[in-house]
Amino acid sequence: MPIRKSSLGDFFFKSFLPGGTNEGIVKLVNRDRTLDLQFRGTYINVYYRGGSLLKLTDEGAIKIHRTYCRGEEIKNVNAWLKSVARFKHNLDQCRFTNDQQELEYQQLAYRANSYAREAQHTDYFPIDREFNDADLLAIKWPKKRTDAIPRPFLSP
Repeated sequence: MPIRKSSLGDFFFKSFLPGGTNEGIVKLVNRDRTLDLQFRGTYINVYYRGGSLLKLTDEGAIKIHRTYCRGEEIKNVNAWLKSVARFKHNLDQCRFTNDQQELEYQQLAYRANSYAREAQHTDYFPIDREFNDADLLAIKWPKKRTDAIPRPFLSP
């Protein structure tokens, strides 16, 4: 199986930086720790409880699972940003299968190792979920000082 490229193209990446057309997504994910933004090469996903609330391609196409949007058509990122709370509520109302629970636990582990106070005591920093055959992909980043802890962020 070929290795999937996760990095975004330059133009698409810059759209998530301050002033870019997609900066609202980054602002929302930075404010809402229940959300997880993942780069997927030619698209991004925003996850909530392991479910994809948004798939946005580098061409601007938006895809949302029909269970979460319940027939509502979202044409652009601003419309999606206004509807996120409703989509999260719809996902919360769904009955979870074992696969969905596994995805939710992956996201919880990812978040705990990124943001929780206990993350200061580990040398592993999660960088992706569902990467090729790995459920959770992390890098080992040995730390000697607390201020050396990497934090998720976007920069040019």
